[in-house]
Amino acid sequence: MEPWLSGLLAGDMETTTTTTTVDEEDEKRPWHFLPPPLKSQPYPWLITSHGRYYQTQTFFNVSKLHQYHTRIIPEMRNRRIFHASFGWLVLMSRDSISDFLLLNLTSMETIQIPDPLDVEYSNMCILTAPPMDPNCRIIFNDPLSKDFLFCRPGIDSEYTRQKISKEVFGFVISSITIGGNTFCWTSLGKLLTIEFEESNLKFCQVMVRNKPRKTFCLSQDLVEFHGELLLVRKLMSRVTFCEWPSTFEIYKLDSCAMEWVEMKSIGDNAIFPQTMNIMIMVYVAP
Repeated sequence: MEPWLSGLLAGDMETTTTTTTVDEEDEKRPWHFLPPPLKSQPYPWLITSHGRYYQTQTFFNVSKLHQYHTRIIPEMRNRRIFHASFGWLVLMSRDSISDFLLLNLTSMETIQIPDPLDVEYSNMCILTAPPMDPNCRIIFNDPLSKDFLFCRPGIDSEYTRQKISKEVFGFVISSITIGGNTFCWTSLGKLLTIEFEESNLKFCQVMVRNKPRKTFCLSQDLVEFHGELLLVRKLMSRVTFCEWPSTFEIYKLDSCAMEWVEMKSIGDNAIFPQTMNIMIMVYVAP
C-alpha cells in the first residue's frame, strides 16, 4: 500500500503578486476539481493524497467529527505533499525528486520551482517565508552528501549548494519556521537558526543552558505550539508487547531562561509532528 502523505492547512496569509493566477477557465471548472472553502478557523485542515496516481485528495476538518470532503485537484495529480507552510503546499513527483510545484489551495496560485539536480532523495524541506516575501527561500537537504540546496521561488532557475559542518553541529533532522525565524534540530542535540548573508546560508547555534535527557529516540521533531517552540521526541516503549509501541517526551523552549522545560501535559490539545516524510503533518498558523 502506498503511504498517505498529508499536510495541515489553516488560514492562509494574504499575497499581492502571483506567478500563475486563477483565470476564468479555472473559475469555471467543476466543484470537485477545487478544494472546499478553506475558511480561517482555530483548527487546521488535514489533507491526504491517495489513489494509484495520488489523483484524489481528502480534506478533513479536525474541528468537526466525521466531516470530510473528497476532491480531484489536477495540480496535485501524480504529486505527493512534501511540505506545507504559510498556507502553501510544496508538491513533488510521487516517483522522484522532480517536478516541484508550490500551490496555494485558497487562491489556487502556483509557482514552479527548479528541480534539485544530482539529488537522489531528500527528507527535509524548509520554506522560510511566504513565496512573495523577499526573504523567502526554499531549502532542501541532500542526505547523501549532507549538503543543503536553496533558491528563491519564482526567481532563481537553479539551486545554490552549501555544506554544514557536521563535526560541529551534526546532521539536521528537523526544522520549522516560527515568527520569521527558521530553527533546526541536529543529531548532536543542538538548536540552530538559519540566516542568509547575501547569497550564503549561515547556521547559528542557539545557546540553550540544558539539553533533553539522553535516551534512544525513534524520531525528534520541532513543532510550533501556540507560538512556542516544542521538541517532540518519540521513544521506544520499554514494556514488551505494550499496547502502545512508543511513548513521547515533549520539551518547550523557555525563551526567557533559554532552557528546555519538559511538559507533563499538553491539556486538551493535539500535536501533529512531521516524521521522515512518511506522513507529513504540518500545522500552518494563519
